[in-house]
Amino acid sequence: MSRRIGRLQWALALAALVLAACGPTPRERAIGALTPAKMTAATAPAPDARPPLRFRIYADARWQAQKGDWVRAAEAMVEQASGIAQFEFGVGFVVERVAPWPEPGPNDDLGDRLDALAAHDPGEAGVWVVGLVGGVPVASSDFDQIGLARLAGRHFVMRSMADVSEADAIGSIDVLDDRDRRALLRARIEHRRAVVFVHEWAHTMGALHVRDFGVVMAATYSGRIKGFGALSQALIRETLGAGPDANADAAAELVARREAALAWYRGHPDAKVDPVERAAFVDGVQRAPASAPPRRGSMTRAQVDAAMKAGQVSAVLAAAAGFTPESQASLSEWARTTRRRFAMPVGFPAADEGDYVAAQRSVDAALSAGDMALAESRIAEIEARWPEAAAGPQLRCDFEGRQGRFEAARALCRRATELHEESVGAWLMLGMIALHTRKPAEAAPILERVIALDARQTPAWVYLGRTYTALGRTADREALEARFTEATGEPWPE
Repeated sequence: MSRRIGRLQWALALAALVLAACGPTPRERAIGALTPAKMTAATAPAPDARPPLRFRIYADARWQAQKGDWVRAAEAMVEQASGIAQFEFGVGFVVERVAPWPEPGPNDDLGDRLDALAAHDPGEAGVWVVGLVGGVPVASSDFDQIGLARLAGRHFVMRSMADVSEADAIGSIDVLDDRDRRALLRARIEHRRAVVFVHEWAHTMGALHVRDFGVVMAATYSGRIKGFGALSQALIRETLGAGPDANADAAAELVARREAALAWYRGHPDAKVDPVERAAFVDGVQRAPASAPPRRGSMTRAQVDAAMKAGQVSAVLAAAAGFTPESQASLSEWARTTRRRFAMPVGFPAADEGDYVAAQRSVDAALSAGDMALAESRIAEIEARWPEAAAGPQLRCDFEGRQGRFEAARALCRRATELHEESVGAWLMLGMIALHTRKPAEAAPILERVIALDARQTPAWVYLGRTYTALGRTADREALEARFTEATGEPWPE
């Protein structure tokens, strides 16, 4: 799971600068900037005679309480997702049943909820089982915080998603009237729920995360998502067509799907999917019994999976010795990326790694929820426990930047890069601050450094492209777009 810096407040602030530049009326520009992308398929689906895919939906008591007419809310979500699947793959979704889901216990861990769902309803051939988890809505854009699926399986779970921060952000734009705000909020909520639903379903079809943020299988949600992209579309069309005949049993269906996905990945070694996920999927399919499809995120040894989720870099590298060379290389890359994203230098105390990452994630969650007091309290705890670590100033930089105090934020991010020169988050925020304060000449080398450190930071590519445009560097902008496509296998995300 990647840690993203450019969240809703930053994105809308940058959009406001763009809106001020040129174009139609301020209202028209605001509506255009905030309206989610229309879904488009990379290639038209072939005519398909297969029947629609069936879904059983189970909602826990908290999800029901949050949705009013919860049965209709669940049905509407599937209908919206069905439109995307029909458009991309020529196959629709239908709801077979919506029913209450008895509380599986107080644990909100999505992995545990996924296991409980599979025990509650094992499913059958041609049927997917979906669990809707209520409670505190999640404001994160990270797909892994919102939902979880069994890769090449038939089960997935989804959390409630926060609408409050979205409404507040739209409400802060004074060129919009109440009718505009309601229409935009409805469109953005419907887009997000449908995209998350098909994202998790696609994992059950064997699709992995890709290195782009403008497509359904990106690691993070964006209102710019307008389709699956050619890579994931090709894989899912392959696995959709790989199932046995209609009379086959449930186990045979999953075996056929997993084998088709495995064959596709082996036949496309250059596909720009997450390398750690690819290696784990290959290992997991080869090792798992045919009757038990691996859970996404749990396809290798249990201790490696748990350590990766917790950010325990040293434990992952130690356990990687028992894996294939391809998996070892992927896990080493994961370790480098994790250290850069969480400002964790080589030699950081191994016993503290999990706590260090968890503490930063707790600040991210508080910031995403708009709870600035809680965020500041947790930042202070990090500073007290690890006074010489870069996480404290990096998180305070984010905290200050969200409140428009850009000079203070700039100084804090500079301090973070002094403490850990490969702190990707701090460098990215420095580039964003330079854009906010209209200093494109300062932003350009900073954003170039971010891409050199972590080419999967798609926002850095986008902001650098805008920087080149502001500087009149048209040739550099064109070259950057070509580099992005070469590195990711995807079109430029704007």
